[in-house]
Order: sequence, then structure tokens, then C-alpha cells
Amino acid sequence: MSSFCSPTSSGKGVLSLRTRQQSVWRMLIVPGLFIATGLLLLVLRPSGGILPMVGWLVGLVAFVPLGLLTGPRLLGVDRTRGQVIRAGSPVSLVRNLLIFAAQYGIAVALFRHPEAHASLVVAGRAVSGTSIGYFIGWTIAFRQRYRAAPDATHSAPEAAPGIMVKNS
Repeated sequence: MSSFCSPTSSGKGVLSLRTRQQSVWRMLIVPGLFIATGLLLLVLRPSGGILPMVGWLVGLVAFVPLGLLTGPRLLGVDRTRGQVIRAGSPVSLVRNLLIFAAQYGIAVALFRHPEAHASLVVAGRAVSGTSIGYFIGWTIAFRQRYRAAPDATHSAPEAAPGIMVKNS
């Protein structure tokens, strides 16, 4: 039988290190939030020039392929229940921490060094573009891999007890 882990017992990021079963809609929460946040910052904070927008666009275009390459590794799909079996990996934990740290660091730098506003705005836009681009690529990869993944039977989680966490 697969083990159950409370979301509050160990943090969602750490769960990504283990092979687990997860609902499709939960798989799309983080990409959706990062894309929405990136677009919201783009709309709510006017850049004041073409250079920040170029940085955003370059980041977007450059990171779509990375998202395609490092999208989720699906071991199986239960289409009737809307569940996927996802291989454990440190990639998502590290990725999310790096994006958050970059955005936070730029925000703190903007507050502490207003004289560097122009260059920090370009950097902030580039991070926003890379985040959106990466998660667009990730979402495309997820869709492709979901369609190509073998159907998992309801007994597949029992085939490897102790390595999978049910997370839905």
C-alpha cells in the first residue's frame, strides 16, 4: 500500500523528491501561479522603456526550450481518475527556489539601491520573462507527456510500496 503524507508534515517542495501520485490539476498549480505572477508584474509595474521589454522577451524565448526539456517525468497516467504518477526529482524544488530568490533579490535591491533602478528593472523583467517562458515550456511538455504516457492501473501504486506518496 502506498504511504500517505500530510502536506503540512514536510512541505510541498520536499515531496517533489519522491515518486508520487498527483492529480492533474495540482500539477498545474505552480506553473499557473508563476505565469500569472509574471504577467501580473508585467502589467502592474510599467517598465518605462524598450530595454526592459526586450529583456523580458529574450528571457521568455530563451527559457521555453528549457521548460520543454525539463518538464515533468511521468511514469503513468490514470486518465479515468485524472491522476499521474510522477517521478521524484530535485529539479522542481531547486527551480522554484531559484526563481523566488531572484525575484526577491531584485525587489530588495530595488528598495535598497534606487539609483540602480534602470538596470534592476531590466533584470527584474528578464527574470519574469524567464519564469513565464520556462513554465510555458513545462506546461507544453506536461501535455505532451501526459498524452504519450502509458495508462496506469489502479494496482500500479502497490507494485512499488514505500517509494510513492499519494498527494491529492
